[in-house]
Amino acid sequence: MNLHRALVFAPLLLLGFAAVAPAQCSDPVPPRAGFQYKLEQDHLITFSDGYKTYANVLYPNATPGPCGWPLLILVHGLTGSRKSPSVEAVALVSQGFLVVAYDVRGQGDARTLNPNRGSFLWALDEWTDLAEVIEWAGAKYKQADSSRIGVFGGSQGGLHAWAAAAFSGKRLPPNARRSKPFPVVKAVVARFFSPEIVDVWVPEGTSFIYHLPAFAYAASQPYALLDPGFRNNLARYLDADDPIGLTAYLRSVPGKDFVTELTQSDVPVLAVLGWMDSWNDVNGLLDLFAKMRPATPKRVYLATGGHSTPNNIFTSVRHLFTTESWLKRYLKQGAAGPIEKGPPFLSALVPTDVTDYRSSTSLWRHRADSTFPPRDTVQRKFWLRKGGNLSAKAPDATEGTFTLNNVVKAGYGPRQFAADAAAYGTVIKSIPLDSHSYETVPVTQTLELLGKPVASFWVAPNHKNFLIGVRLFVVPSIGPEQILTTGALGVRQLVGPRPQRVDVDLGAVGAVIPIGSKLRLEVRNLDVQRPLAEDFFRRMPFYNTYQLVMHRASGSESWLQLDVRKMPGADIDTFSTTIDVTAPGQQAFKIRAMPEWKGGLYVVLLGFSGQGPPLVFPTGSELWLRPDIGTDVFLTIVNQPLLAGFAGLLDARGEGTCTLNFDLIKPLPLGLVGGYLQVAPTFLSSFGGFRAGAPYRLRFR
Repeated sequence: MNLHRALVFAPLLLLGFAAVAPAQCSDPVPPRAGFQYKLEQDHLITFSDGYKTYANVLYPNATPGPCGWPLLILVHGLTGSRKSPSVEAVALVSQGFLVVAYDVRGQGDARTLNPNRGSFLWALDEWTDLAEVIEWAGAKYKQADSSRIGVFGGSQGGLHAWAAAAFSGKRLPPNARRSKPFPVVKAVVARFFSPEIVDVWVPEGTSFIYHLPAFAYAASQPYALLDPGFRNNLARYLDADDPIGLTAYLRSVPGKDFVTELTQSDVPVLAVLGWMDSWNDVNGLLDLFAKMRPATPKRVYLATGGHSTPNNIFTSVRHLFTTESWLKRYLKQGAAGPIEKGPPFLSALVPTDVTDYRSSTSLWRHRADSTFPPRDTVQRKFWLRKGGNLSAKAPDATEGTFTLNNVVKAGYGPRQFAADAAAYGTVIKSIPLDSHSYETVPVTQTLELLGKPVASFWVAPNHKNFLIGVRLFVVPSIGPEQILTTGALGVRQLVGPRPQRVDVDLGAVGAVIPIGSKLRLEVRNLDVQRPLAEDFFRRMPFYNTYQLVMHRASGSESWLQLDVRKMPGADIDTFSTTIDVTAPGQQAFKIRAMPEWKGGLYVVLLGFSGQGPPLVFPTGSELWLRPDIGTDVFLTIVNQPLLAGFAGLLDARGEGTCTLNFDLIKPLPLGLVGGYLQVAPTFLSSFGGFRAGAPYRLRFR
């Protein structure tokens, strides 16, 4: 077999095996440019309680297969509507799905259709509506296959996807509207919201998220039209400064807390969440994944793009392509190959350069792991020392203390906070910021953080209720600081104040800390986040005045604990996202390891049959690429013009470049369209032994 025939035959064979589906439910193969679509707008739906809403429906302008098109329900974000732009919906329809988008209760045109009828917001009424929308679509559209249902969305839409996974095939909590089970859902994609609704509203059950006053007090109800009784209860608990009572009330609202159901669900879940999402950090999602059934297919992409975090084109393309593959896998009988066998945890590392962090076109480094934190992390402590030092050396008995003060202007409370529009610069005129910083010396070797930081303090409070906020920054040797993560803990005690140890969980984070950079920890009386460029609250302040004496000396020390990889990882990336089979052009890749690996050998592997399960090297490093016939063929021509620089030595920065030039054998087979080329770097160095880097996927079009 000559080289050209081998390159053509291998991927076609592998893609053909992946696409086998039961004949009775086979779907038409989309044309190269995808199916054209039809859009039907403003269908009126009347729910079983008389509530009305509108729905838009998109479907391929083509004849479906014998079972009809798989049915997808797209749920919009908070304050959005069925009209919210969704290029993704059109893209999915072009691949052979029927998509329904509707106005969620209390939002969009549903507000005017139903005067004075609001929602309990992310509770049983909305989950019942979702079930009825699914059944409405199946009854109205004979070309919809009600045995192949998926739910997807971002923010609020992500919550609806989580609820669909929790209640799929089960009876909803007792209610007057519905006794039959929720429709069986085959897959969900939940983006930019964790499912622990109560914990998001009332973190740890002791604080209020800063959004709450807008729901409870604002006459315009800017987010959604709420049920009057529900809204009054929010206001009542806010006015009483009673998060414990609000937690109990929210858990009593039917359908509001469905985490237990999720832990028993077998619905395949793809989740996407931003590290510094202004609504919720990723810790709750990671905790949930650890509790879910091991056999339930699930993957998570930790990145950016939701709720005030930077929008990045390339991370967005990654999760959009993965969404399409996920839905094809479970709604089109495996047509996308074994996407569920890819890395359970794919992490886009937070850039330490502010410009790269905020840019929409920067390439974020990635890590692919089977666990989170990865198995090769160790916990390292940095102690708070006098002089503002954050030291790797434990303190002695002479370190002393520092004080953290929360001084509240008389009469200032939740309604005044709402009147200030929760604006940080305005609020601190009534509750001044008190902040203390601790900084490491410049690091002398590359550090990779990937895990859940914890700041632990020995405190002596003078009030039984207090809040501690913390922020972690990287301070590069050149350029401005970049925030990595934030965290806070509110403490409310039934008895009087007492000395105690307080552990503050920061949001999980992934970042590579370059040589010469410093880490800086801020300890504050306010929980203030910075998901992009502006500081604003996550939790509402505490409205009582207090002072905390924070200890540093041995025996009552305070520290920061970080999950640090024993060996920083590596990855490969490119500004290309697709390969045009008729005019493939060139794809230039950048290989990124670390300076300590300079002079090490790298070899870039290619394949067509997926990313997992991983091959584990003797070092414990995981290769997320399934070697196949294509891998063997490509290895025979490494560093020839088609694969220029696919093997070489890392430069002084621990980096390399290579170029894929499919133009030399164009046109590529049309049968590749819709499939993926998998790319993964491997390394051999005296410093790290045999290792693999995070993979990349290019889609053929």
